[in-house]
Amino acid sequence: MPEVTIIGDVMLDRYWHATATRVNPEAPGVVCAVTSTTASLGGAGAVAHIAAGLGLTVNAGCRLGKDADGYHAHELLVQDCLSTAVNWTDARTTCKQRVITNGGLMPDRFDFEDRREHDADATVLDKLELGRVVIVSDYAKGFCSTAVMQHLKAISGDSFVVVDPARGRPISHYPAADLVKLNAFEAGALTGAGPIDAARLLADRHGVAVVVTDGAHGIYFCDGSVELFQPAVKANVCDVTGAGDTVAAALALAFLNRLSWPDTLELAAELAAKQVAQIGVQQVAAECLN
Repeated sequence: MPEVTIIGDVMLDRYWHATATRVNPEAPGVVCAVTSTTASLGGAGAVAHIAAGLGLTVNAGCRLGKDADGYHAHELLVQDCLSTAVNWTDARTTCKQRVITNGGLMPDRFDFEDRREHDADATVLDKLELGRVVIVSDYAKGFCSTAVMQHLKAISGDSFVVVDPARGRPISHYPAADLVKLNAFEAGALTGAGPIDAARLLADRHGVAVVVTDGAHGIYFCDGSVELFQPAVKANVCDVTGAGDTVAAALALAFLNRLSWPDTLELAAELAAKQVAQIGVQQVAAECLN
């Protein structure tokens, strides 16, 4: 039986590694010579990759397109998972293309995606043995539809469900949620309040525990009775990609190890700091639990 089941929008993150060679004679900018390409899992796939790196046994459910990116994403996913359940469709697999120039990440990103919902997505859940923790990683790419979330509620049983919601999507969309993790911008958009007030409002309104991440400031928590703040751990930030995914995986690890809420937030802050100090989504270690 897996410890953690991850469902949601699995993506492929592609990187062009390049060297800036000269000023572009055609427009303001530079000419970059691409020297290599790499790819890694993004979205729900990144959560699976990070969770596996923390020593957790993982399985995953998602939708992928029958294209080169989909097959590549699945190859990477099975390396981290005990099992996978995939709804294979003719839709485009979500892919994010980034460029690393002279060791630094360029600000522009190029997305390929198809956000349509598919009726067969809900059947993916029936092919999974749910772990003690279920992480819903919703990036609004179509998989975490109302039908899928309602079906998860029906079958989640005793699993502890952690939800990383899509930006702007109401918490009521996730009826199985026990804990909701969102960033300060998302929490503010839903409530019009600052991080701790937003955590309090969402916890009271929906009867769930709430974690609100606020970048370099720290992490806020409220479960209706307890309110906590964990300062961020200092880091030399190279790339914020995967920070939220790392916090989601850390919450699962903490739950499985029966950590207190203060220790849970401290663990999440430490792992997030490790993640943002490197380019791209990487596995990070939780030495304090070794």
